[in-house]
Amino acid sequence: MRVLFILILSFLSFSATADEGKEVSCNFVQTKKSAMFAEAMVSHGKMYFCYPDKVRWEYTTPVHTIFIMNGQEAAMINEQGRKKKMDIARNGLFRSITDIISAGMNDSGDRYEIERNGNIMVMKPLRSDMKKVFDTITITFGPSDIPVSVHISEKNGDSTIIEFTQISTSVDDKSVFNY
Repeated sequence: MRVLFILILSFLSFSATADEGKEVSCNFVQTKKSAMFAEAMVSHGKMYFCYPDKVRWEYTTPVHTIFIMNGQEAAMINEQGRKKKMDIARNGLFRSITDIISAGMNDSGDRYEIERNGNIMVMKPLRSDMKKVFDTITITFGPSDIPVSVHISEKNGDSTIIEFTQISTSVDDKSVFNY
């Protein structure tokens, strides 16, 4: 799940390339196919993003879990409502997330080889640590260049598909970024 957050934030930063005030809210369906399980694992949720540094990734089913990043603060909230705060400055994962959001895809030359053909963008990791895990990340864009799906192909044959629906270019209630 940790690397998935990085990839999701990576494509969100592409859609928000240095465009202050850029916001996205939507529902999502995440389908994970793995050789370890006979059936795909399907999760549903909501995502909110405000450029440059606010994200709420909320799984509503099957297990209600929330990840919130607001500036230099982040937290996970479990199904029982228990919060676990994370120190972004001391946590390599969250430092990477903030670096990706800050740099955007304009500065991704050392992270991915990127090919875009119409509304489809294929990203191939360049860094050795990412190459060990991922083959490709395919992002499909809808109107206004907003991502509508992400397909992550892993080296071990597993895959994750995230489909976004009810996409809005605003976040009406900014309190979603509070915890």
